[in-house]
Order: sequence, then C-alpha cells, then structure tokens
Amino acid sequence: MTYLAHILWTWYKWWIWLIPLGTQLITPAVFASTQPIHHAPIILKAQNFHYITGFSIDQYRLIKNENGVAKIIPFQIDEQTHYTDFILTTSVTDNPLETGDGVFNFNDELVYMGQDTGTKEYPKIWNFKEPDIIYRVDGLKGNVEPKNGSVFVAVYPDSTHRPPLSTKRYVDFDLSNSAIITSKYRYEFDPKNYMVVRNISLFTPEGEAKKFVDKSSFYLKSDFKYFLTFKVGHSDLKSTLEAYKVGPIRTVVRVSFSYIFLRLNFKIGMYTEVSFFENSIVLPTILHNPLDGHRTLNRGSGFYYGLGMPYNMTRLNPKSNMKPYSAKTKMFNKPPPVHELYQLNISHHLFLLNLMIEPSAKMIRRGNVLQYYLEPGDPYFILQRNWNKPLPLGKAPVNLGVYFDLHNFAAGTHKIGFQLFINNDSSAQSQKAMSTIGQWYYRVITSNLFAPQTQRSLKPIDPPSP
Repeated sequence: MTYLAHILWTWYKWWIWLIPLGTQLITPAVFASTQPIHHAPIILKAQNFHYITGFSIDQYRLIKNENGVAKIIPFQIDEQTHYTDFILTTSVTDNPLETGDGVFNFNDELVYMGQDTGTKEYPKIWNFKEPDIIYRVDGLKGNVEPKNGSVFVAVYPDSTHRPPLSTKRYVDFDLSNSAIITSKYRYEFDPKNYMVVRNISLFTPEGEAKKFVDKSSFYLKSDFKYFLTFKVGHSDLKSTLEAYKVGPIRTVVRVSFSYIFLRLNFKIGMYTEVSFFENSIVLPTILHNPLDGHRTLNRGSGFYYGLGMPYNMTRLNPKSNMKPYSAKTKMFNKPPPVHELYQLNISHHLFLLNLMIEPSAKMIRRGNVLQYYLEPGDPYFILQRNWNKPLPLGKAPVNLGVYFDLHNFAAGTHKIGFQLFINNDSSAQSQKAMSTIGQWYYRVITSNLFAPQTQRSLKPIDPPSP
C-alpha cells in the first residue's frame, strides 16, 4: 500500500497543475526597440549566476533602459532550502515555516518577466541614485542578440539611497475564494480538495471571462503481478493547503496529500510546491520510484491526467512528437522513437496551447514513450459522464489528456521537467514564436563600477546558462 500511495502521489502531482493558465504568453519574435523578447517568466537560479549573488535580498533592484531612461521593473527573489523547498511566508496550518538567511545565494531564484526587459545600453538618465554595484543580464536566442532583451541587476548597500520597488503586480492569491487571479485568467481551487480544479476562466482581449476548463480528472491503474489490481481516481485523494507566498511575479502554494482507502485516511507524508505566473506554470519534479515496472506490473498499467474542456476536439489541430493514445497494448517490431523533449501543440481559433515535457534519463534509456489523448465529439455529452468514479479514457469526463505507461517505468530517481504555455492569438506568427520559447538562454555581464553617468565598458564574465 505504501508503494501504491507513493506512485499515485508522484504521478498525480505532475498533472494536477498542468492547466492552461494564461491568454497571452508569446508575442511574435520581432526584435525592434519597442518589442519585448517574449512574455514568459525568466528564472535565474543563484547557483548558475553566482556573480550577481551574495547580497541581502532587500538590497537588490532590477532596472531596464527605456529610451535612455533608467526604469525600475517588478521582480522577486524567492529563497529555497538545500532541498529546493521554497521559503514561504504564510502558513494556514499549525506546521511551522522554515526561514531563510535573507541572502540571494545557493538554490534561490530571481524572477522577472520577459516583457519588462529593455535595451542593453547603459541608461543615460537616472531619476534616482545610480547603484553602487551593477550587472547586466542579456537574453539570447541561439546566436541572435535582440535589441530588447536585457535588464540591469543593481545593488544598493546603503538603504537611504535605494529607490522604491515597483508597485506593478502580475499575479495574486485570493485565499478567501481559493483562487489565483491575474489579468489573464482566474484559476479556482476546490477549497475542500486543493488538487481539484473547480473552474478556470480565461480573460479574452476584450476583458470577457470565458470558461476554459470545466473539470480535471486523473486515473491510475496498477495491475500488480500475482496480486490485486488497484484503480484510483482523484476522489480517492484529499489535499489541503499548507502554506503560500505571494509576490509581484509569481505565487507559490504548498499542498499536502492523504490517500483514502476503505474509508480510512492514510497520510502520504508528501507535498508539492507549484509556481503560478501571469501566464505560465512551473513544477519541478523529482520522482523516487522504488520498484521496477517490468518486474512488478502487468502491461496495461498506466496513469493519465485529463481535462474536460468545453470545446469540440475535432476542431483542434494537434501537433506532437508523442504517440496518440491507444487503449490496446501493442507490441512493436520497431520501437517508437524516444525524444529528449516531448511537445504537444494545440491550435484553436481562440487559443494556442503548448506543453513541453523533458523525460528523465532513465525514461529515455528504457524507451518510455508518452502518449496524448484527444476525444472528438460534443463536449456537452462528454462532460456529463461520472466525475467521482475512477474511469479509463473514453469513459471519463475528459477530452484532452496525457498518458504514461507505468509498466515501462524504471526503478530509481527520475528528474523530469515541464513547461506549459498558452496564447489567445492563434496566428501562424504566434505559433512559430511559441515553438521557439525553449531556445532562449541568459548570460551575465559585469561592468566598470566607477564610471557614473557614462557608457560603461561591459564584458561577459559568466558563460551562457541554458
């Protein structure tokens, strides 16, 4: 039972958060002085950018050059423990919160938005005191250096000279209504079960809230060799909000889980932390699988996470290097290709959706191929199916999903990453921009610190970080 609960939790925590969370992520990649590089969040890990670390968090400011004028832009620094758990600020349970050292270092992350970047030239006009220490971070795409793609990381040791922080916010958390709110979407949790989506509405360019996701569901089938077969759904898990942190760029929530079996609650002793941005989502995932699927599970054992969306899937145009889902277990004369990056791109006249999944090295070696599921037909009848009972694809109230083969899942530690993006502009230009979002990387530039009010001589000191 411990193994089942562990596998159930680990696979579910990937996909409960894979919900479209925005309406305008990527703008066309036009590198003019008035265009940002993109509208995605930029996350700088301290251990990868050590030249800008080592100062108290309250000493940092982020600045961009806007037509020669220095402008303060919104950002946040999120501290993490050595186990990469976030240092959160508000607890909603009796569990005590960990505290950080107040210094940007180690696993900590500095985050800002791509649309807030500016030109790489040093600003000529400062309406506040110039910083004592300053670095530049450039965004690059392959060998292309866009005109707009840079920010200046400034450090002010003297508190009397620090300019005020930007008051602009991209995301907020309404605890009383269990909702994440941005200018792009409204994401509503079930307050009695935080892993269940109550409703997601997207805001159209005209400001109208339009239902985007009606339901979410998951199903896990573990057919153990020489033992019982377990079928589990979302109603068999209960989850509670433990703690959260709200910043101008992202909100981080921590949710704990328990498993209900024979009307008894089993505390799994696990939790997940999810970062919600204005128009995207990040979920770091490390899976410790204690048993090998080939040895312990029969073929047909698997897991899916699915969405019930009020759209007819026959009108979508899916493009993916994943296999289309098949309920039949197949033996291949030639194994299907395995990829280091799986993508699912879906186009609709109202939106674009792009899901990117990086499998672990063990999954690649084992040949574990992901599958995507789209069910055509009238969504009204699909969404009327039983939502509270664990059901396989084709019988569940979902018309979009991703499926994993548990029989082919190797034992050991798996480090798996994903990104989810959505855009309400379905033009060919937007589709191209969305498909290249993963090609951006960032580098740090240092400067001569003793040349105020002049163009500073900049030279790269950090290698590009992917």
